[in-house]
Amino acid sequence: MKSIVQAIVLLALLGGTCNCPLAYGQQVSIISIPRNANVFIDPTNGFDGSELKAALLKEGVPLDIVSNRRMADFEITGSIQSTQESLFLSVRILNVKTRDLAWGYGVAGFADSQGAAALCAKQLNHEMRRKH
Repeated sequence: MKSIVQAIVLLALLGGTCNCPLAYGQQVSIISIPRNANVFIDPTNGFDGSELKAALLKEGVPLDIVSNRRMADFEITGSIQSTQESLFLSVRILNVKTRDLAWGYGVAGFADSQGAAALCAKQLNHEMRRKH
């Protein structure tokens, strides 16, 4: 079962969404996201972004969250899927102008979206600090 989920993760990261193996996350980073870039969180696919926004702020991720997509350099999209045991959270950050994937992350094994969003924010913060 785990290998099937891992294959889905790889395909999803390359193709748009990401469902990850239980108890850990997977990330992909294609292009660099500059510090203090303007980002817009798109509330779609059962993902309103409020928990992720709170987690990004709490973690101190060096991004400026804007409420208007036209002001953004990058757009964060995501989805939440529920299984019988846990939640799967997938997040993508796209360059608004080119629509290139800048960063993708998926995590599973959480009982609530707040914990998944916190881990996602922590991983993004780590990735941005590593690259800058």
